Amino acid sequence: MDLFAWLLWTIIIVLAVSVILFVINKLRPPKGMQDFSGKVVLITGASSGVGMALARKFASMGSKLVLVARRGEVLETLKAELKRPDGDVLVIPADIGNSTELDAVVKKVESQFRYLDVLINNAGIVDTEPLDNLTAERIQAIITTNLVAPINLTRLALPLLRKPKQAAIVNVSSTVGLTLVPRQATYGASKAGLNGFTDAMRRELHGTGISVSMVSPGLVNTPMLAGEKNREEVLQMLKDTGLGFPGVRLDEAHEVADQIIKAIKYQKREIILGGWMFGLLSLMGRHTPTALDAMYVQMFKADGLQDNVVGKD
Repeated sequence: MDLFAWLLWTIIIVLAVSVILFVINKLRPPKGMQDFSGKVVLITGASSGVGMALARKFASMGSKLVLVARRGEVLETLKAELKRPDGDVLVIPADIGNSTELDAVVKKVESQFRYLDVLINNAGIVDTEPLDNLTAERIQAIITTNLVAPINLTRLALPLLRKPKQAAIVNVSSTVGLTLVPRQATYGASKAGLNGFTDAMRRELHGTGISVSMVSPGLVNTPMLAGEKNREEVLQMLKDTGLGFPGVRLDEAHEVADQIIKAIKYQKREIILGGWMFGLLSLMGRHTPTALDAMYVQMFKADGLQDNVVGKD
């Protein structure tokens, strides 16, 4: 068999297997929890973006909510908007990077609800600066918020998650944690660490009834990316700075929230968002890293690339 025929048959086999797996995945019944009514769901970073979208979706399904973020006044406004019965929404203003405050969060949950069904580690901060522009304090804040806090919160919450017959942990990562890019070295490292933690905990908790999933958004139209820009302005910003190429999709916060809920329902190991390009870049990073290096070097020569990303907490 010549090389061309071998390659052709390889492609055919890979495509056939992919189609079979796709069909099996579509036909497979959900394994995770389906009815979220009355379930206790803890969401960090609930005061904006994906966290706020999650709160609205779970409230619409009748869940009991624990909303955690620094901005307590925003959480109170969100609580009033959700119109849930008294006692069904627990607002906890807290800095999750502070271990003492994190311990207090879990104690308040135990006091009010006694158990926890779903933990969503969603809070995060990002920077788009060269490493030598960051202070030691900012680096520490990124690593603590994006990696250390989810680890500690998971550790503290595990006794409450073990009480129901079925529970779920979802860690909200980033495509940057899968294919690390210039000017996001610290952020990417923190998310890559979160990915590793997610994999390890999924294996550690196998057979306990607690599923562990990772959802990696790409570009999401939230204040972290866009500030006060509307969707059209953000799309133009991405185009102007070289990020608006085919295969990259700008997701809305409610779309990411839907995928997080899907991860819980189907006990998904991993969901990658943002378009097929991010999946391709992840594969390139594993199998053709030299080519990916060259691609990123060329991309990030563009003047102003990522300068418009807000990157706020």
